[in-house]
Amino acid sequence: MTELDEFVEAIPDEDSGEDEEPGRLPAHPRREMIRRFLDQQAEEIAVRSQEVQVRQLEVKAAYKYSRATLDAQERDLRDQRSEERKKRRDQLCFVGFATLLLMGLMVYLLQSGQDGLAQEILKGLVYITMAATSGFFAGRSAERKKREAESSE
Repeated sequence: MTELDEFVEAIPDEDSGEDEEPGRLPAHPRREMIRRFLDQQAEEIAVRSQEVQVRQLEVKAAYKYSRATLDAQERDLRDQRSEERKKRRDQLCFVGFATLLLMGLMVYLLQSGQDGLAQEILKGLVYITMAATSGFFAGRSAERKKREAESSE
């Protein structure tokens, strides 16, 4: 506040009393009012600078948070792709093993003379395969329609 004092002291002192206008304050109260005004302005500047600093900290925190969120999403997507690849591989291995097992069963049944049972198992496999295939394509079509509906909105 000492920097402000030199400006306040520079105001001329008009205590002559005789030349004063009727609505004018004496010199001392004017100095006090100017001093209070300058003090108020200094406080406002200090508050504004603190607000600016707080805002800068908020922006930095928001940047760090958004950056961490993006990094986490990137890791999640990478992990998700890896998991989907493993899941597909496991499904294909299971289907291959089941097919091999059924082929072995069919060969055994045909070698042992149980052609009727082998034929019924083969019919069942054909029905199951047709149902699974139609279900797969129906789900795929529904998913595509859903995606198209979302993209058009």
